[in-house]
Amino acid sequence: MDFISTYIASLNYPWFTWISSLIANDYLFGGFLILLFLFSFKYMKKWRELAVTIVISLILFTSLKYIVREPRPCVQLDAKLSCPSSYSFPSGHSSMINSFLFPSLYDSSVFVFAPLSLIVMFSRIYIGVHTFYDIVGGFIVALISFLLSSFIVKRFWPKKLEQKFVSMLPVFLRPLH
Repeated sequence: MDFISTYIASLNYPWFTWISSLIANDYLFGGFLILLFLFSFKYMKKWRELAVTIVISLILFTSLKYIVREPRPCVQLDAKLSCPSSYSFPSGHSSMINSFLFPSLYDSSVFVFAPLSLIVMFSRIYIGVHTFYDIVGGFIVALISFLLSSFIVKRFWPKKLEQKFVSMLPVFLRPLH
C-alpha cells in the first residue's frame, strides 16, 4: 500500500471513526445522496448534467470494479470497521460524491459539495477500505462521467419532456434554474 494511504489509515480519531462509519453504511450514504440530489435539483444550475452524471458514474465504477478486481486494503490491514467483500478500485463513494462536485462548480453549491467530497474521500482511506489510488480512480470516473453528461445533455436532452415533467412537480421541488 502507498505511503499516503498507510499514514491516513494509521490515524485514530474516535469522532471521525464514527462519522466514517455513517459514510460507510451504504443505506445511510444512499439516502444522503438522494437528499443531496433533491437539494441539487432545486438549487443547482447543472441539475440535468448531475442526473446523467450519476447514472454514468454508477455504470462506470461498477463495471471497473469487476474488470480490475482489486482486493480491498483492509484484507491485509486492521481496518477500523468491517471489511466489505466487494472490490476496491475505483471507489464508488468517491465516484458518487464527486458526481455532485463537478456540476456544482458552476454555482455556489460548490461550497457545500467540495468539503463533503473531501470528507467522504478522506474517510474511505481513513477506515482502511480504500487506497489513495482507489479514491483518485473514483474521482476520475466522476470527472469522465460529468464530461460525457455535459455532451449528452447539450446534444440530446429532451427540453419539451423536461417542461412537462417539471410542471407536474409541486412548486417547492421545481428547479430555480
